Amino acid sequence: MLSPRPFGRLGSRSVARLQLQLEVKLQLAASSISGRTRNISRVGASVMLNAPVAKGTDGLLRLADISIFSSVIWTRGEVCGLRFHRPLAEEKMLLIQRIAQDPQAYDIVRLSGEGSNWR
Repeated sequence: MLSPRPFGRLGSRSVARLQLQLEVKLQLAASSISGRTRNISRVGASVMLNAPVAKGTDGLLRLADISIFSSVIWTRGEVCGLRFHRPLAEEKMLLIQRIAQDPQAYDIVRLSGEGSNWR
């Protein structure tokens, strides 16, 4: 069950989304496509990729040190909507929010080998 505490704006959606731009990679069976998030929630994300991907494609979304199994549920050119196979844990959403607020600090900690300790 999802936590009743929302992240970001809810609007007419059933789950709130954080509006943020972070670098991502969508790992597919035979390739990897780089891009940026447009928004993210505990159950999905909207991403702009460097190449189009077909609706129905499954892949592994990599964002910082987080890997999320997901499916492409809609596309508009190089922008697509992903549905996560499992909702993100609240602590992962908090980590994403912290990374978005201070990506340089996260990079420094990650490159020092202490990225898993950054909370």
